[in-house]
Amino acid sequence: MAFTSREEAREAGRKGGKAPGRKLTLERVEAAFGLLVTIEDAQRRLERLGVWAACGMLAGSVAHAAVRSVEVWLKAHESVLTRDVVEGLKREVDRVKKAQRAAAEGR
Repeated sequence: MAFTSREEAREAGRKGGKAPGRKLTLERVEAAFGLLVTIEDAQRRLERLGVWAACGMLAGSVAHAAVRSVEVWLKAHESVLTRDVVEGLKREVDRVKKAQRAAAEGR
């Protein structure tokens, strides 16, 4: 973009990181996104963030930070799910071993 004057360039610089559109308030954001509880919540939030960023409601840096926070939440959520599966498998292995020992002693 070419500027016709220094003032025009300065004004563009001052507006630099500000996304146009309605001001986002904490209440609007919380109402739009809700809590992150499930993976589906994370998917909905990512979709909404993409739409908001595409239409200029979020500056790029804000959109990136918000998407990153969802990525971190997903990673933590997946860690909890993995831990629960591993613990369940350990209990099952212990149960099978105990049953095998009991069967071997009963022979």
